[in-house]
Amino acid sequence: MKGQNERLERLKKMRIGILMGGTSAEREVSLKTGKAILQALKRKGLEALPIDVGKDVARRILKEKIDLAFIALHGRGGEDGTVQGLLELLGIPYTGSGVLASALALNKVQAKKVFRFHGLPVPKFQVFKKRDPGSRIQDLGSLGILLVRYARAEIILLKIENCQK
Repeated sequence: MKGQNERLERLKKMRIGILMGGTSAEREVSLKTGKAILQALKRKGLEALPIDVGKDVARRILKEKIDLAFIALHGRGGEDGTVQGLLELLGIPYTGSGVLASALALNKVQAKKVFRFHGLPVPKFQVFKKRDPGSRIQDLGSLGILLVRYARAEIILLKIENCQK
């Protein structure tokens, strides 16, 4: 309990920027997440302010003179290592995973390759390009789950019972 109180007192001396919104397809979810975080931090007596992130994210962060960034961004530009890299360059500590872990986590194929390399069990998977013939996909038969990359970072999950067409 003592350590928790000490951390809270340190945080009370900081200006915390809640990075939310963003430019991905998940903007609305991020805004809701950010508002909830903002309210929770303020209830704890912390100095927290919303930063609605757009293409001018670097300028906005510098203008607000924050000491800590709480990343509430979703999808591309928020969870892919991009904003984490910017914060690293600016020397601003932030919540969540670092640049590499964020980038890897959003790229499911590369993450699976790294997991497999390190001996972790990974379900069988295949990568299809947009130009691949439909017959290649039909040959899979009963696949299970198909991850479709959409808009570079957004993922659509499709359950495949029997692929005949």
